[in-house]
Amino acid sequence: MNFDAPRVLAVVYERKNFWFRHLKARLKSRDVVWRESRTIDDVLKSIFGVSVPLIFFARERTPVDFAEELARIRLAASDAIVVAIRKVEPDESTLWPLEFGATEIVRSETPPPFVAELLERRVELARSRIKRSGFGVDPSPPLDERSALRSLIDDVKNPAAIDAFLDPMIKRSFDNHA
Repeated sequence: MNFDAPRVLAVVYERKNFWFRHLKARLKSRDVVWRESRTIDDVLKSIFGVSVPLIFFARERTPVDFAEELARIRLAASDAIVVAIRKVEPDESTLWPLEFGATEIVRSETPPPFVAELLERRVELARSRIKRSGFGVDPSPPLDERSALRSLIDDVKNPAAIDAFLDPMIKRSFDNHA
């Protein structure tokens, strides 16, 4: 992985693909891997093992649902940058997403070019955090359960692969008992 310009994973969590289309088109020149998610489980699969993911949370949720979903995101990636979009004007009574761990709140009426500028700055922030930590995982396509299962079955069908895996363990087991 090139740590001079690490790739950043940006996950857009929304019901429709309005923000995904606009943001991906506007930030096309950046070295960003884009994922679109409709469910929190899709978000969690996308960010698994990725350093400093950027999550654009564009789902209207009650405070309880938002807190629960954000807690799940924070458990999966404590270093995630979460930008929440809300339908109401951010004021003292609507700042609860920040209290639950969102990095920033954006009003939903904000035009896409301005939101794209904000996310561009957040992409640079994520990049600098990845560089500073010295640890980065290149965001690759999410693991497809079927292909993982096929790979496991292929390994089981291949006795040499099983022997190569088991031999060191069996040898250690006999060495410990000898």
